[in-house]
Formats: sequence, structure tokens, C-alpha cells
Amino acid sequence: MQTPQFIQTRLRRGAEVAVDVWQATRFQDLELVAASASFQDLDQIESYLGDYVCAKDPFYVQQWLYANHLDLIDANAELFNSAQLIENVGECLWVLAICDKRFNTRRAIDAIVRFLRMAVVHTGGLNTLMFKRLLGRMLKIALEHRDVDAIKEFLAALAGAPCRAALYTEFDLNPFVKQNDDFGLVAIGLPDIKMELKFQHLLEFIAFNLGENYLLCFSKEERLALACQIFDPPGMQRMAEDTMSLFVGCDFDLFMPINLDLTNLNNHTMPTEDDLLAIAKDYSRMLALMRQRVVLEDPVAYKKDPDFSEYGTQTFFELTRQKHKRSLVVAMHGAALANLISCADSAGYGRLKAACERMLLNLSKERIPMPKPIPDYIDSWLTTAMQKTHDINEMVALIFGGVAEADD
Repeated sequence: MQTPQFIQTRLRRGAEVAVDVWQATRFQDLELVAASASFQDLDQIESYLGDYVCAKDPFYVQQWLYANHLDLIDANAELFNSAQLIENVGECLWVLAICDKRFNTRRAIDAIVRFLRMAVVHTGGLNTLMFKRLLGRMLKIALEHRDVDAIKEFLAALAGAPCRAALYTEFDLNPFVKQNDDFGLVAIGLPDIKMELKFQHLLEFIAFNLGENYLLCFSKEERLALACQIFDPPGMQRMAEDTMSLFVGCDFDLFMPINLDLTNLNNHTMPTEDDLLAIAKDYSRMLALMRQRVVLEDPVAYKKDPDFSEYGTQTFFELTRQKHKRSLVVAMHGAALANLISCADSAGYGRLKAACERMLLNLSKERIPMPKPIPDYIDSWLTTAMQKTHDINEMVALIFGGVAEADD
């Protein structure tokens, strides 16, 4: 597999350069690459995207490169760029999309559909965020593509894609940017979040997505410690830091109806009812799961009523911010279903409309089944689970099979 030259020579973003400025400059570079690309160049890009390394499990390969060749990645700029496999897939698709306009072709859509049919995602962590960003860019390419069937084919592939959960997973950035002022205490969500994401934001995402058992049994401090332990293997934290350094707030805009407004498909062919039904059910399930986890991460907050005599205090702000998390999920879930119902009305999709109306009616009642408890006959597990005598370092060591670090 030969990494395209325009990727190998990519300038690395310096800490002094704002990520949105770096991204804008990089998109200009890609437009210049596309403007001079020959059919042979495009064939090579397609060959790169079709290679098993990029098409099936690029995260695993990227992780392996960081774990085993970090010294070479640090020493060689071309190898560093080549190792950013998921970023490279996105850039190659962008070049193909620009050239599709230039040559009246559809290489980008064909490559996107192939990727969606093959690629797997390791859910709940860094790979999910990388794929959410990548699949979001694929959606943007399909919506803006000259081929009228582009969005129909994209959604058909997405509906059954092994990696579709990444796009349906939402990452609420509002808690990181809200401030204790009148606006922050009233607005449940900001329309345009501008921020650079760091390694700590990734740990927050993982700690939230460990699962219901972890939310029930461990404090946030303990879950963050577990999330941090995931990056103990050599090179993993560096890979995460390098990856997060390219993320911005808009990479995690809501899938629907922000990134995908089905009432405004730019004259594209309407997706099939079966595909929209599959997407609606999966996405609705993911939002119901997110709402449930938001409550589980701080159940006490949802049993309290705000005391407005404390308005402006840190205690009042933290309680309000937590309640806003659930309100936002409910609001965006309702907006997504309303968008699907409007689409169904205009397309004459009776089954889709009925299903979405039913989901909207039961929105506040939907529950995801909780994990079953440890059976009573496993006495040793039950006894251990009920004891919380370990400090955080010992707990992490017990779970991961390592040796607890002594406190300084």
C-alpha cells in the first residue's frame, strides 16, 4: 500500500496554530491537489482506499503502529502522516469529491459506499469519535455531490454499516463550554460550539460510555481513572493526543437534524423507506440510551428541584448544567423524529410516519433494558461486588490485572 504523496508531505499542526485555522489551510491544500490530479493519481487514491488496511480496520493498524513504532513516527514526518490512517481516508475522499465535480464522475460516492460496507468500529472510545468525524464528512460529501443518487446510496449503505453506531453516537460538548451566567443557566444547548478538543475530553467521553454497570457502581472519579488506564499501553496516549489535536466542535454536531435534514436534500433522490426506517430505529435507540446514561451518571440531580435562592452559585450552576444534559437529549430526539415525520409526509412513507409518531409518543417512556445483576448463586462475586474497600489505584489494578501504583 502506497500512501499518496500529498498526505506524506502534509504539514503537521503546531500547538501555536488554532485547529480551525489549520483545517481551513489544509482544505485549501487539498483543493490544489484536486485541481492538478490526473486520472492516474485518482486511481492510486482509490487503490489506497480499497486496501484492507484502510478499508477494514484502520484504527487497529494505526494503534499497532503507535504501539510498536512510536520512535520512528516521532523521527519521520512522512511516517507520522502515513500513520494517521483515518484522517488520511477522509482527506482522500475529499480530493475524490472535488475531482468528481471536475470530471463529472462519482469516485467519492463509490469509495464511501465500499468503506461503509466493510469498516468496523471499536465502540465507546477514541475510534468512535474518529469515525463519527469521518462519517460526518462522508455525509457532507454525499449531500453536496452532483450525483442525484448520492445521498440515497449513502444512507442505504449506512443503514446496514458495521460502523454506523459511530455516527449515531452523540457527544454533548455543551457542559465543557457553558458558563455560570444568565445565558448558561437558561440555554440547554448552544447552536455553534467552537472549541478545541483535548485528551481530557476523550476521557470524559469514555467514562460516560463505559456502560450502565459502571455508571451505577462507580463514581465519576473512578470511571475517569478506568478510562485513563485504557491508554497505559505504549503509544496509546500519544495516538489519542495526536488525534484529538485535529478535532473541533463542529465535528460533533448532531447527526439529525443538524447534519442531515431530510426535508432539504438539495434535489437528491429520496432514500428508500426501509433504509430510513432502519436508521430511525437505530438512531432513536442510541438517543434513548444516551438519555438513560445521563440520568444514571448523577441520579441525585434528577431528584432535586432547583433552589432559586442559590441562583448564581456554583452549586446551582452544576445542578442546572446536569439537568440541561437530559433536556437537550430529549429535545434533539424529538427534533430528529419530527424531521423524519416531515420527510415521511412529503414522500408518502406511511410506515415510516407511523413508526416515528409512535416513537415520539413514547419518547419519555422508552427504556433500554438494564444489565442483569450477578446471580445470587455466585456468592464470591456477589460478596466482592458489595465490598468497596479499595482505593482508586487498587481498583483499577484489580480490574486490569496490574499492580497498583503507590501514591506520591
